Amino acid sequence: MSAYDQTHCTLELRGELTIGTAAGTQQKLRDACAAAQTILVDLSAAEETDLTLVQLLLAARQTALAENKMLRLIQPLPQAFACDLERGGFLDTPGRFWTDSGANTP
Repeated sequence: MSAYDQTHCTLELRGELTIGTAAGTQQKLRDACAAAQTILVDLSAAEETDLTLVQLLLAARQTALAENKMLRLIQPLPQAFACDLERGGFLDTPGRFWTDSGANTP
């Protein structure tokens, strides 16, 4: 379930979030970016993830930045996703983009 208002959106992504579900996940991210200025992505119900999700989130973040919007992740991150971030080398700037406590800067 997702909650929207004109300025904020909490997008809950759940279940399998892998290359097999990438098209649906991409559309949900697009809809959220179109609906609000601040998009918080909740992955707490993610059951399986892979680096495809990381790529989709990076692309959504770039789209948000280009539109002067903000996209961040809500903590805690699922263990599988944290492993994907570590495996892909994305944990060198923890707390900046990946969590809701950080700034939305590269």
